[in-house]
Amino acid sequence: RYRVKVTAVGSDGTIAVTNPYLVGSLGPAGVATLTAKRTESGASGVVSWTPPLSTGTSPVSSYTVQVRNLATGKLALDTKVGPATTTVALSSLDPARRYSAKVTAANSSGSCSTGTTVLYGRAPSQPLAFQVDRDPATPARLTLAWSAPAWAGYGPVTEYEVGYGDLKITTWVRTKSRTLSMALSPNVDHVFAVRALSSDDVGSLTAAVKLARFGASGTPVVDPKVTVDELDGTVTVTAAGPVGTHATYPKLRISIDPTMSTGWRDEHVVSNGASLVTFSQVPCGVFTVLVTGYGTGTEKEFGRKVLNRCDVGTVPSERWKVVYGTANVSGDTVDVTTAGERRVMSTLTRTSRDMVLSTTAQLHTGWGYGIWARADISAGGAAVSGYSMQYDPGYAKVSSFGPALLLRLWSSGRECGTPLVKVPFPAGIATYSPHQLTVVVKGDTLYATIDGKLVFNVASLAAAVKANGCGMPAPTGTEIGFRTWNDTTATFTGTTLN
Repeated sequence: RYRVKVTAVGSDGTIAVTNPYLVGSLGPAGVATLTAKRTESGASGVVSWTPPLSTGTSPVSSYTVQVRNLATGKLALDTKVGPATTTVALSSLDPARRYSAKVTAANSSGSCSTGTTVLYGRAPSQPLAFQVDRDPATPARLTLAWSAPAWAGYGPVTEYEVGYGDLKITTWVRTKSRTLSMALSPNVDHVFAVRALSSDDVGSLTAAVKLARFGASGTPVVDPKVTVDELDGTVTVTAAGPVGTHATYPKLRISIDPTMSTGWRDEHVVSNGASLVTFSQVPCGVFTVLVTGYGTGTEKEFGRKVLNRCDVGTVPSERWKVVYGTANVSGDTVDVTTAGERRVMSTLTRTSRDMVLSTTAQLHTGWGYGIWARADISAGGAAVSGYSMQYDPGYAKVSSFGPALLLRLWSSGRECGTPLVKVPFPAGIATYSPHQLTVVVKGDTLYATIDGKLVFNVASLAAAVKANGCGMPAPTGTEIGFRTWNDTTATFTGTTLN
């Protein structure tokens, strides 16, 4: 197979890349559906399938069917049938054993994918969708729930057996229902599993579900250190510790919403030991992933990241202008290689003052750098107006506040001495490592993140500009830019503006 992407270039120079398109192989795809069933005696059965959705370069010419005893490895059936056949009968099966059934489609170019399913034996298969939920209002109260197994064995399922214990299963409880409520200490780790029982045999156990105790060892009590990643439209949200170990925030809500407009959105709520959530397929566009911990009457934001699917709005090299000092611009990188006051501005043709700015910035030497948003140079030369998000470890040299992230106001080349917002560097941040910075300006609001952590959240820019006392007007530009100062060298890569 091949993966193909196409890049579109707009008249203003911005670019966007399509989702990857997969070009199939010459051989047919796997069969669309595959099922295998046994008779009540278990000695015979049938394998059925539907043709592949994609046949490759020519129609399907044959199917190869193999059925193998999983205990002995011996083939019970190995046959090739014509393209019109989609059902094969089975005989002489051992009722006590499980079998695998494999079907491979082929055409004049060969074969590609094989479908596999299982013929279960006398014992029921595992119950489905097993989950354990903790009641946020009463943490000791648990509810276990599951669905009936896909295979009930040769007789109907008569009841279920739930096993649980501290670290390992030591206690068994039987129930005819597919739900079970119980009270267990929230201060102890527990594991749970369930299996189906029939009149003939005991079924297979589900995979164990672990319910972590509150404040589990090695688990951050409040901040689960959430990270958000995206690759080819699949978004993964990872928590460093299992969710549900803190009484105040036993659940996480993870939502993906358009950052600026309406469109595709999705949401998951997770709890009880979950540490990985996957969204697929997120379409092209600019979206905000918001991770919120919540419980009874309280919420806390644990992570926020703006995702630009397909690199929509990438600013090309010819749309950057060095307005003061020197800088190297190549591809998607603005590189300030000589220290000092340096200013680089975008020159896109835009009408909206609302914007989502994203860049990967790395400080190499010196005091720090700034990123302008809602900026312009209408006064000419290097006289920039705009809001400047400043990554400023050098602030410790001029203030007892220490290294800081600042939001400053600029007007016609002048900087207001009083920051609109001032926060200390996030704990553990590596000063000279690359960081993903995002600034979102929408109407009268502005927020900024660094590596997926919210650092500024200004509810009213007008009120903040008025309160800082510099008497400067609120910026109204539509561009972005970069600034360095003193002995600073820095690199800005993969910048997008939407």
